[in-house]
Amino acid sequence: MPVGRPFETDRTRRHRERELSKFNEGEISNIEEFGCEVLCVALNEPSPPGFSYTTGVYDTCGPPEIIVVGLPFRTAHALLNEAAGRLRRGIDLTQGRHGEMVGKSGL
Repeated sequence: MPVGRPFETDRTRRHRERELSKFNEGEISNIEEFGCEVLCVALNEPSPPGFSYTTGVYDTCGPPEIIVVGLPFRTAHALLNEAAGRLRRGIDLTQGRHGEMVGKSGL
């Protein structure tokens, strides 16, 4: 495994065998370095906030990808990275509540 790619997988190696767009190269690099990539999708105004999701979680640690809807993108990005880290450490996010991941919401 090359230095700086602690999460390199068979799938990321296969992708690197092909010519990648600059966007896809960045996505694969982030998956290999950090264990996932977080993508944020904005909807046109005056729509409610968009959604954000991970790619790479399944390949690098087994659980399915994660999606959040309606959070500001910075919050969603931090939440998804935290959730992916917890999954990587073996924490089952389907058990119990994990409100501390985003702080107090008033709900």
